[in-house]
Amino acid sequence: MGAKSSKPRTPQQQRSIQTKRQIIEAAMKLFSQKGYHGTNSKEIAREAGVATGCFYAYFSDKKAVFLAALELYFDQFHNITQTHLAKLTFEKVTIKIFCKELTQSLIEAHDVFTNFNGELTAMYYTDPDVQKLINEFDNTSIRQIMEYLMSIRANLRVSNLEAAAKIVYHSFHSVVDRIVFSEKENTAKLSDELADMIEMYLLGGGNFVPK
Repeated sequence: MGAKSSKPRTPQQQRSIQTKRQIIEAAMKLFSQKGYHGTNSKEIAREAGVATGCFYAYFSDKKAVFLAALELYFDQFHNITQTHLAKLTFEKVTIKIFCKELTQSLIEAHDVFTNFNGELTAMYYTDPDVQKLINEFDNTSIRQIMEYLMSIRANLRVSNLEAAAKIVYHSFHSVVDRIVFSEKENTAKLSDELADMIEMYLLGGGNFVPK
């Protein structure tokens, strides 16, 4: 109990930062393989190659490390999507190109963390802290889509850009999940149809000519 009662520390030195990262990555691996409820702190410490007391020096319990793993997941997920979208100049690409690039980036990000994503979905419905972090990530993604819509708003048939961004985001979310988890062989077909659907929704059959 003594190891658990002390307040977890925030690492300052590079070695401590690396140790904490090892624990988080070990936890993500075990949560992906065995699920949150099938994993305990001792197993995480063993997988990370540290003593159990070392685990509690950085995390109060396995929920704390799950939330840290979730933040790492979102950071890396965000980095992958941003790498793709950074190649685009929003006002100079068609909606179809934007949609296809976004779809590909989301597929790539999911592929890296497919197993953890499954456990994340289960935790969303049972833990309010997990739900809060996921909602924050969703809202950040929606704001990014809004930025694109704002850059081409003169061409759009929709007037409520916030609502439109939510519809577009959740459409991507649903289709990409389908591709990643059950229909990889139909990636190109579903990606093309999704791009066509989003373009029709946003333009209503009109044309958008990039600058």
